[in-house]
Amino acid sequence: MTGILTKNITHFFISLLLLILPFLGVGQTIIVNYDFNSTTAPNSPLTTAGGITSAASASKTSTASGGTATGAGAYVPATAGNALTMTALSAASTDYFQVTLDGPSLASYSAFKLYFQSFRTSTGPTTLTLQYSLNGGAFITTANTAVPGNPGFNEAAVDLSGLTMLNAPTSLKFRLAVSGSTGGNARVDNFQVQAVNTVDPLINGISPATIEAGSADFSLAVTGSNFKPGSVVSFNSQNLMTTYKSSTSLVAVVPAAAVALDGSYPVVVTNPSAVPSPAATFSVTPALVHWTGTAGNTSWFEPTNWSTGALPATTDEVVLDHRYVAGSFTVSLDQNVAVSIKSLTINPGVGDSIFALVPASNTLATALTLSNSGSGVVALAIYNKGVVTNASGASSGSGIDVLGTGATAFIYNGGSYRQATVRGHAAVVENLSAVAGTELGIFDFRLPTNGTASYSLSLAGRTYGTLIFRNRLGQASTSYPGSVNSLIVQGNLIIGPGAVLIATLNTTNEARFLGDVRAQGTLQFKNGSAGSPSQVLFSGSKSQIISGNVTFEPGVGMMLNNPSGVVLATPLLQNGMFTLTSGPLTTTATNLLTLGTTASIAGGSSASYVNGPLARQTAAGALSGLVFPLGSGGVYRPVVLNATAQDATTYLVALAQGPAPDYNNLPTSTTGLPQLTRVSRAWSYTITPTPAANNFSGNVLLPYELTDQVNAPNDASFVIGKNSGSGWQNIGKSAVSVTTAAPAGGYASGTITSGTFTSFSTFSLASTSADAAINPLPVILTSFAARRQAANVRLSWATASELRNAHFEVQRSLDGQVFTAVATVGGQGTTALARQYTALDAAAPNAVLYYRLAQVDIDGRTTYSPLVVLTATSSAVLYPNPARDRLVVPAPAGTQVRVLDLAGRVLQTVALPLSGEVSVASLPAGTYLLQLSEGAQPLRFSKE
Repeated sequence: MTGILTKNITHFFISLLLLILPFLGVGQTIIVNYDFNSTTAPNSPLTTAGGITSAASASKTSTASGGTATGAGAYVPATAGNALTMTALSAASTDYFQVTLDGPSLASYSAFKLYFQSFRTSTGPTTLTLQYSLNGGAFITTANTAVPGNPGFNEAAVDLSGLTMLNAPTSLKFRLAVSGSTGGNARVDNFQVQAVNTVDPLINGISPATIEAGSADFSLAVTGSNFKPGSVVSFNSQNLMTTYKSSTSLVAVVPAAAVALDGSYPVVVTNPSAVPSPAATFSVTPALVHWTGTAGNTSWFEPTNWSTGALPATTDEVVLDHRYVAGSFTVSLDQNVAVSIKSLTINPGVGDSIFALVPASNTLATALTLSNSGSGVVALAIYNKGVVTNASGASSGSGIDVLGTGATAFIYNGGSYRQATVRGHAAVVENLSAVAGTELGIFDFRLPTNGTASYSLSLAGRTYGTLIFRNRLGQASTSYPGSVNSLIVQGNLIIGPGAVLIATLNTTNEARFLGDVRAQGTLQFKNGSAGSPSQVLFSGSKSQIISGNVTFEPGVGMMLNNPSGVVLATPLLQNGMFTLTSGPLTTTATNLLTLGTTASIAGGSSASYVNGPLARQTAAGALSGLVFPLGSGGVYRPVVLNATAQDATTYLVALAQGPAPDYNNLPTSTTGLPQLTRVSRAWSYTITPTPAANNFSGNVLLPYELTDQVNAPNDASFVIGKNSGSGWQNIGKSAVSVTTAAPAGGYASGTITSGTFTSFSTFSLASTSADAAINPLPVILTSFAARRQAANVRLSWATASELRNAHFEVQRSLDGQVFTAVATVGGQGTTALARQYTALDAAAPNAVLYYRLAQVDIDGRTTYSPLVVLTATSSAVLYPNPARDRLVVPAPAGTQVRVLDLAGRVLQTVALPLSGEVSVASLPAGTYLLQLSEGAQPLRFSKE
């Protein structure tokens, strides 16, 4: 046999023993990995497992030439380089490439798998056949073959775990035999062997994997494989007290002395047979400086208040937590001495609130400098119930300065940064991080009583969590002007009573809000560039609420891009571009969106529409295509007004689901057109002009969808009906468009335009045909509701009448996308009587739930109700926490909220208002519980 592994050198073998054992998962190990990329020759594998020798050979002279990077099926990646090349392979060739595995640890392995890539020239071998030799025996040909690629490499992955005779070998050879060549060449690259160690211990994970130097004794959980009773965990070569849990789990106690110094330390598991595992690495981070409060005061400048017995130095990282102090405490920089440290972390954990304060008595321009800067570091971290208050009394500067401009300041959910000084805040907010878990971290502007009446903001290009603006105590108002170009607010925007946020947008910029916008004071969106469009974007993932005194200057647009929708809880006039991209805008007659005369509309579809009434202002004159992008239940139902003449007015259009008012009142026609025989009891549209639209002459376009059950849209009997209070009259049709033709036994979709009319009222699809089979216009769902009942959810719904209704199916989803049936209730077939139904979801999880009702016709056609959303009962985060006068509760309006003391006594019960805020001003300072429903897990908050 001629071995060939160096360039143009014959009969060469390689052997290599390495003490490296890479992990692929529990027990999975790369036994050997050849990439052939050596510049002199492909003379060694990248990896050979510990205790194993590997030798690679080939049967004839070879060269090293162009190879390839590994493909998607490789066990470990490799870059492109050389490949093993066998040349001049004849048709009768019996040549091969071979890998031999030996060594004392080979018998520990089973379930072998191979990966390799191969290439052939046009006359090279067409097939590589896998053979193996076990423990020095003859070669056995397997059914596994590979087809070399041309013009590129083909990859092959061979799973031999089913060949149990290969398990625990003492010697093993794998051979790729060539065939089908007519004188050409073949290349093999990236040959990898993987197996499972079923004997020796392997570590898959350790928890924790890091700890602070100087920590007390702690338990270390070790997971992996092949652990035995009597296995011992060692930490930096020190054997630990170890508890055997299972073959995959051990728990050891690490003494404080072992982690007294920072560094990286090996963790090894040794079985009773004295076989050690490869080492995992445990990191001991440098010791931090902790607050002890030993001096019994709040002063930062008392050395005995710190764990080191000295004041924190410029190289220190400071932590305020409950390691030494159990209750709530405050740390005050109460002297005019500049402090510079690397980082400040406030982490109360499950304990009470912790406060860090730069008081008004501190008049230094920079009282606190946090110097950690750069990528991946932390300069400021405020966790839940942690509060930093900057009340600096300086005449210049910022009081607190986070160096650099990187994302090194983290205000996590429930944490607060309070800007209680008139000094600048850009030195902090330019460093705010937007990582997950900071969405409800609070940046709270609460200027002092003697502060300026107008305070300029640094908002442009910033990303905040929850952003709060408050009035100065005892003052009439406080103005907060600032550019909001490219502003992102991940949580809620809250403008307190007396606060005025003047948010200016320029050119084509946008301000993006992912949570609620709640203006108890005033929020003004101003257009900073006349004639240039800008927009306010609502793009959260959960339903958002707009409430309070919110105004838009002309030219400032509004865009919806939230699949869960936006709820308008205040009247709003908008005179810019109104863009509907994703999600509904829910309105009511009280909380109405009015589009002014200069407003325009973009978008509108079944994915985004106005769910409720919509008003549009018009100037006197003709109307051409005045669109009202209404919808409901995932169905887009736009209404379009056209007029040859009309006076200036405001048109209010409301879409109603269910039977139209007085739908059975079909008097003799007074319009000269055929009398109506039925009016759709599925949908109706009321159009009300204010003031009255005198001199109006025009028509209205209404949609029809599959659920309207229009099967003959071009039939002369299909018309629009109008009811001004004296019954339904036929106003004919001037046009019909068909978007989707009706299949046999099915229904069509499209639009129908009425004939000319001169007054307004309620409009609906109608028919003059006595044949109910032509455009039946059925009744559908009139209500659908869900409410929690103990650990269950009770669903209820009602219909006004039914047509060919087989059954209802209640469906539940955890994400609003994928639904599962939880109940089926039979329908009434065809009936003109109103019906009510209920069902119980007895397996409802305590999470945010989405419900819909599927109505299935006798022929199997299904229509769906609008979604009903239920919140979880115990996963809310309260803020600000601690609270001073009000507490924001993230739950639906109307939720019963109970405030309790720590003994469980009920102190107050309220129905949550649309603002989502509960007043706690009357409570004494202390710790309380808030419960969102009877039996729900209470949430803890502090009142200051």
